[in-house]
Amino acid sequence: MKRYVPTNKMPKYYNLLDMIKAGLDPALVVDMLIFDKSLPMRMRVNEYNYDSPVINALLSLGWIKEEGEKTYRIGQKFLCDEGGNYILSQVSPNHVTLVSLNDGNRWNDPQEVKNISAITVDEMLNITLGKSFTLIAE
Repeated sequence: MKRYVPTNKMPKYYNLLDMIKAGLDPALVVDMLIFDKSLPMRMRVNEYNYDSPVINALLSLGWIKEEGEKTYRIGQKFLCDEGGNYILSQVSPNHVTLVSLNDGNRWNDPQEVKNISAITVDEMLNITLGKSFTLIAE
């Protein structure tokens, strides 16, 4: 599923005149203002179909960009919401697991991944057994 994130060029709040001056078709601006016009534009980007004229117009203005898929890599540290710190470790070729930094135990059996430097969200769900882990800032 495609997701879009605002760039620093996107205005913080709706302003009908500024949006039209920037080159958005007035009909598209009206479409964007169907809901509460005081809501920050940043909150509304993902409410549109991904092939809609609104998204295409915002892309062409440079106000939004497609968000890359979130990935993880070995060596990153995580905090388990159930307690404990873990590190994402490679235990054999293309097999990784979370290893506790507290006691050295594995969270789960090693799981196969396509790329140890770009572990996908789906692969991470298998590694964590669907439990909630928070990436610790590097």
